[in-house]
Amino acid sequence: MELSTSSWLHLFICLLLLGNYGSMAQTRWERHSQCRVEKLNALHPTGRVQSEAGVTEFFDEKSDELRCAGVSAYRRIINRRGLLLPHFSNAPRLVYVIEGKGVAGYVIPGCPESFQIFDWRGTRREKFHGQGQSFSDQHQRLHRFRQGDIIAIPAGIAFWAFNDGESTLVTITVADTSSNVNQLDDNHRQFQLAGSQRGAGASKPERTSIFDAFSTDMLAWTLGISRELAQKIQREDRRGEIVAVKEDLELVWPYSRKGEEGESRGSREEEEEEEERERRREEEWERERRGNGLEQLFCSLRFIENIDNPIHADVFNPFAGRLNQITSHKLPALHFVQLSAARVVLQKRASMAPHWNLNAHSLVYVTRGRARVQVVDDRGKAVFDGQLEQGQLLLIPQNFAVLKRADDDGFEYIAFKTSENAIASQVFGKGSIFRGLPEHVVGIAYRLQREEARKIKFARADEVAIFADSSMQPQPMPVA
Repeated sequence: MELSTSSWLHLFICLLLLGNYGSMAQTRWERHSQCRVEKLNALHPTGRVQSEAGVTEFFDEKSDELRCAGVSAYRRIINRRGLLLPHFSNAPRLVYVIEGKGVAGYVIPGCPESFQIFDWRGTRREKFHGQGQSFSDQHQRLHRFRQGDIIAIPAGIAFWAFNDGESTLVTITVADTSSNVNQLDDNHRQFQLAGSQRGAGASKPERTSIFDAFSTDMLAWTLGISRELAQKIQREDRRGEIVAVKEDLELVWPYSRKGEEGESRGSREEEEEEEERERRREEEWERERRGNGLEQLFCSLRFIENIDNPIHADVFNPFAGRLNQITSHKLPALHFVQLSAARVVLQKRASMAPHWNLNAHSLVYVTRGRARVQVVDDRGKAVFDGQLEQGQLLLIPQNFAVLKRADDDGFEYIAFKTSENAIASQVFGKGSIFRGLPEHVVGIAYRLQREEARKIKFARADEVAIFADSSMQPQPMPVA
C-alpha cells in the first residue's frame, strides 16, 4: 500500500492534533509526584557542548525545578556564519532570540519543496541567496528570524538555522519533555541528522549522526549511491552541531518587489508585510482547520512571531513598563507545541503585580537587569526570596504566587509557560481578584475597617499588572 505525499501530510497532522489534545492532561498528571517543591533555586547553566562555530549551554534537567515543570532548557550561542546542523527532538520546543538574526528551515513530512530554482533550461527561475553563479535546487520554505522572535518547533520536525547576521546569535530554548507526544522518557533527546555533540572534556562525540550506525552497504543499496559516498555521510565529524560556513550559503530566496535580494532579506517593512500575509493565512487556517484545505494551510503556517515590539504590547504603562504575550490565539503553530510565552520589561524600581498562573508552570529567564523576586506556595511559605539577575532561570510553579520588583537598572525577562494559552490571575489593580471581591468581604477577611478595606480593594486602581514606583516621580518609557 502506497501513501501519496498529501496522505502522509494529512496523517502527520492528525497524529499531531490527536497527540496534543488527546492526553495532554494525563501526561502532566502522571508527573505531579515530581513537583514537591520545598525551596526554589535560581539556575545557571551547568553543562557545555562546544562546536566549531558556537556553543550550547545546558541547565541541569535533573534539578528539582526542571523536573517539576517537566522541561529542559538550554542557551545556544552561534557565531557569525555559523550553521546549526539539521536535527530533530523528542519534545516540542520554544525558542526566544535574545540577540542576532538569521534564517531557519523546517522539513515537514508531506509539505512541498516550494522554494525552487532551475537552470536556464528550466521553466521557472527565482533569485537565490548565495553567489552569482547559476545552480538548480528546491527545498521547503525558509523562515527569517530576528532579535525578540519566538520560534516554535514541533516534536520530531527536522530543523536547522544559519546566522547570516553581522553579530553573534544568542537564543534560549525550553523543551517540553513532559508533552504526551514524547513517548520516550523525561530526558530531552536531540537526534542529529548531521554533525555530533561532545561534552566538555570528552575525547569522542557523545552523540553522532543517526546515519553512523547503519550498515554502509545497506545504506548505499537503499539510497542507490556508491559505497564510497555512503561512507562520506557516515564519517566522524568533530565539528560538533554548529559548523562554520566559509563560503556563501546557497539558498533559494524569492525576489523582493524591488528586485534586490538584500532588500528582501534586510527590510523590516517587508518582513512585517510578510508576517501580515501569514497572519491572514492563519485566520483561514483557524476557519478551515477541519476542512479540505488542512494540508495546504499547515504547510504555510507561521512558526515565528516577534514578542519584543512595544507597539504590540498587551499591557503598557509609560511609567512602569510593558508586557507582551504570545499564545496560540496569536500564533496558531503553538497548538502543536503546547507552550506559550510572555515578555516583560520593567523600568527602574517598577513592580510586577502579585499574580499566579492558573494553568501553567512558568520558567523565567532574565535577559537584562535584576530584580527581587518572591514566590509563595500553598502553605503561605516563601519558597524563593532573593535576587534574580541576567542569565539566570527560575521556575514559578503553577498557582504559586509571585511578586517581582526591578532594581535601579530595570528588569527584563522572557517567561516560557507550559500551556498554549496560559492565564495569569492578578491580585491587585484593574481586573484583579481584589477588585472583584465585595468591599465588606475584604473587610471581614482581613479584619479591617470599611475605609481600610476600600483602600486595599482599590489600591493601584488605574494600573494593570505592571506598577510604577510610587515613591518616585515617574519617568515615561519610550513607546518604540
